[in-house]
Amino acid sequence: MKPTVKKLVEIAEMLESMTPKERGTFDMSFWKYTDSCGTKACAIGHAIERGVLPDLELTNSGHNDCRYNVRTRKGGIYYNFEALIHALRISYEDINKLFTGDICLTPKQVARKIRRYVTRCQK
Repeated sequence: MKPTVKKLVEIAEMLESMTPKERGTFDMSFWKYTDSCGTKACAIGHAIERGVLPDLELTNSGHNDCRYNVRTRKGGIYYNFEALIHALRISYEDINKLFTGDICLTPKQVARKIRRYVTRCQK
């Protein structure tokens, strides 16, 4: 499966360009969630909200109206990790390596992981 390198680079660029205010809404715990402190999102949640991944959308999960799921906008309906596999053409294992794990990562740290992955894919 050949990854969609262009989209991955766009995600990395978006993460690297986040303002201090935007970095304050970055949280790798959930795709997106809202609580009394405001709305926060992970790398993928921010990428969807900012139009970097136009084939995906965030939908309310029905869990206390505060958490969201990722799904494809057209074609087959895929949710969460399967939506990312479909949109980015990368394996479940690679999605886990790039977008899960250490929830304390900053946007720039996630961008570095993405750029290292892209470099490996292009060799």
